[in-house]
Amino acid sequence: MKASEFNYIYNSIKPSNNINEYTMHHVINNFYIGKTNTNNYCLLLKYPKESFLKSGRVTKAIALEFYSSEDFFINEFKTENSWAVVTCLDPIYNSLFTVLAEGIKYRTSNELMHSPQDILEYIMEWQELLASVTSLTDKQLQGLWGELYFILNSNSLEKSISVWEGPNKKKFDFSNNGIDIEVKTSLIKHIHTFSDEQLQNTTSQIKRYIYSLYIEEQSSGGKSTRDLVNEIRGLLPRVEKFEKKLLAYGYTDESIEYERKYSLRSEKLVSIAETPKVLLKDTGVFNLKYQSDLTFCQDVLNKNDIYTQLLNI
Repeated sequence: MKASEFNYIYNSIKPSNNINEYTMHHVINNFYIGKTNTNNYCLLLKYPKESFLKSGRVTKAIALEFYSSEDFFINEFKTENSWAVVTCLDPIYNSLFTVLAEGIKYRTSNELMHSPQDILEYIMEWQELLASVTSLTDKQLQGLWGELYFILNSNSLEKSISVWEGPNKKKFDFSNNGIDIEVKTSLIKHIHTFSDEQLQNTTSQIKRYIYSLYIEEQSSGGKSTRDLVNEIRGLLPRVEKFEKKLLAYGYTDESIEYERKYSLRSEKLVSIAETPKVLLKDTGVFNLKYQSDLTFCQDVLNKNDIYTQLLNI
C-alpha cells in the first residue's frame, strides 16, 4: 500500500466527537490508522498487555505516546492491550505522515516491528530528521533540482536514490561501484564552483565525473523542484527512502521557493581528468574553492556504461 492510498483512507475517516475516542481503520495485523477528535492524523499499534513503555517522545511535528490497557479507551471501553499512538501535531505534515504509515505497514507485513521499542526507534529516526530541517538557500535549491533531474532521468529511480549521497553531505552526490558523480547546476553556461579537493585526480580505481547542467529559469514550460519531487514520488513503489533523503537534504513541501521553474539548455558528463583545475598551490593552502568553465570540455562517449556501472547494486 502506497502513501497516496493511505492519504485516501485518511480523507475518508471522520473524527469522533468524544475526546477519549479514536476513529480507527484497521490496516494489517496490529496496525491501525485513525484520527483524534481534533482531526489529527494518527498511527496506532496494538501490543500484548505486558508490552508497555512508560515514556514516549514529542517534537514539533510528531508525538509518540504509549498507553497501558488500563489507560486506553476505544468507544469508552478499556481494551485488553497496550497501545502505541503516533499523532501528527501539524496538518502541514499530513502528507509526510502517510509516508510513515507506508513504512510501518511494510514493517508489520514483514514482521519487522514486534514491540513498542521498535516503533519508538522508528519514530525517533523521523523526529530527528524533522528537527534537523533548515531552510535551503537559492543555490542549494538549484543544486537539489539538478540532483533530482539526474535521478528522474536514470535507468532506475530506486537504485539511483540508493546511491544518492548528496543529502549526506558527501564529497560526490552519487557514489557506488567505483564511480563517483558530482552534479552541478548553473544558470551561466557550464560554469560551476568546485572545491579543490573534488577536482584532484585520484590514484585509486575510482572513476570520477562531473554531471554538468546548464539551465534557465522558465515560468512556462519549465519544472520546479516540487514538480520533480512529485514526479519521482508517483513513479516509486515505496517512497520512504526517498522522503528520508529529501528531509536530510532540507526539503519539505511547504516553501514557495520550490515553485521556481527551470528548463534544461544543455547537459554533459565530464571526466575529472578533463576538468580545468588548479594544478599547483603553495604548501599551507587548504579549503580552496574556485570556478571552473566546463563549456569546452569533451562530453564522455560511454555515458551509458558509466551510469550502468554506478547503478549496478
